[in-house]
Amino acid sequence: MQAPPELAAIHPLGKSPIVTDGALNIAESGAIVEYLIRKAGGRFGPPATEADWLRYSYFTHYAEGSLMPNLVILLVNMKLGPFGWPLRPMFKKRVRENLAWLEQEMAGRPWFAGETPNAADVMMSFALEFANALVGLKDYPNLTAWLARVHARPAYIAGLQRGGPTAYY
Repeated sequence: MQAPPELAAIHPLGKSPIVTDGALNIAESGAIVEYLIRKAGGRFGPPATEADWLRYSYFTHYAEGSLMPNLVILLVNMKLGPFGWPLRPMFKKRVRENLAWLEQEMAGRPWFAGETPNAADVMMSFALEFANALVGLKDYPNLTAWLARVHARPAYIAGLQRGGPTAYY
């Protein structure tokens, strides 16, 4: 569950993901997404309305600040085998609470913040892909539909063709 040693040549902590642009190395998903928005002239940046901007800001940070820690704790617990069993129901409950809330948040919405995909969806995509791989999303039709929209995007398809499938754990 560690990044390959080759990443230490790019970043002192061997961080992944990382984007290299000339002499510039950018680690941390949120920083990478912000950098790419800047490089793309604001494309995938915040929506115009105040309500959508608030959702954009919230979900851009929620992905790694709230959802991912719960998923990582559950993953580590699962790797402990029988030693993790006593706490596993509590960790699964936390993940399911987050997914149930997200399911409600996505009711009637095509994307997390606005009518077009943006950085909130980019940040949520890995977390929900990970959740799908870890616990499944079959009980969450709004999240499943959102994930299908993400998977249908030409950029997502091109990314898979170029980088191959993601190993979530």
